[in-house]
Amino acid sequence: MTMFPGKGRRKREATGYKEWMSQLPSELHSIPLFHLSIPGSHDSMSYDLDINSSILEPDRLKKFSRIYCARKIVLKWAITQEENITKQLDSGVRYFDLRIARKPNDTDPTRLYFHHGLYTRTDVKTVLSNINDWAEGHPKEILILALSHFKGFDKNIEKQLHAHLMSSIKSLFGSKLVPRKGTPTLKYCWEKKKNVIVSYDYRFNHYPELWGKIKYYYGNTMNPINVETKLCQELEKTPKPFKKVSHDCCSG
Repeated sequence: MTMFPGKGRRKREATGYKEWMSQLPSELHSIPLFHLSIPGSHDSMSYDLDINSSILEPDRLKKFSRIYCARKIVLKWAITQEENITKQLDSGVRYFDLRIARKPNDTDPTRLYFHHGLYTRTDVKTVLSNINDWAEGHPKEILILALSHFKGFDKNIEKQLHAHLMSSIKSLFGSKLVPRKGTPTLKYCWEKKKNVIVSYDYRFNHYPELWGKIKYYYGNTMNPINVETKLCQELEKTPKPFKKVSHDCCSG
């Protein structure tokens, strides 16, 4: 995602991208969503990382968690986003890479955070609630939330944590969830008044409202031309049918 020079032009883009899916031409309304190139953000919550948290990765630095300089190095490496979730949504991002973790010894046994090297300051419940509020205000914008890389889900509580999180997601998004059956299109989602797809990367995910892992392509660049080239190269190697989103490093 790029921002062009000029105050007026930036303003038009900032407002126009909020509703870009609803503005797509009619010939795209009935094709499968996985035939669309959907912009996404890599490690979507990394703007919120807490420098005072312990280090989760890389493993070789975990033992230095008490050292501020070590945490600062990890923070600099781990941040891939500058804008918060709402601003990402307003800028047109529709796929979110959400990596989930539980803090050890948390007094709340079901409270979860996001992570990338460090834990975030804001918990999962708060962020998902913000996304839900945005989705309600933009019913024609289809959001894909990819939950993965679960950390701190110890074996003795793993199933209970996943069950609680999946149940909370169902309760929060409710009828907005696009079910796993069939091949969703914009037209289908709009007619059924559904605009949230949750990809939950867990082998015991048996909920029909939650999808399994959805394949994405990581451009690793802010240059849209390079992203398009990388995407085309990957698609040429990919057998059809496939599910895809274009997963850029978007930071404003």
